[in-house]
Amino acid sequence: FEETLLLLKNEHGDSPHCDIAGCLINLGHSYINLGDHSRAIECYNQSLMMYKALHGDIPHPDIAKSLTNLGVAYSSLGDNPRAIDNCNQSLE
Repeated sequence: FEETLLLLKNEHGDSPHCDIAGCLINLGHSYINLGDHSRAIECYNQSLMMYKALHGDIPHPDIAKSLTNLGVAYSSLGDNPRAIDNCNQSLE
């Protein structure tokens, strides 16, 4: 996924794009599977910021998906208050 992410960034430049955000989520999942929750959180945060740039303040499933992924990652690290906060935000 890291190579794909580089290709997508080269194709779309610095502009937010749903393909890049989706790739970041997939990369985050890979880091979760490797047990590297901190790097997964970085990827999920980047995807969240990109989706918010694309969709603004309008509730969108992509934003909810990033928030839920963050909640799961924080829960895996034992940061339950942050996990709950992200999961609750995903429901808004």
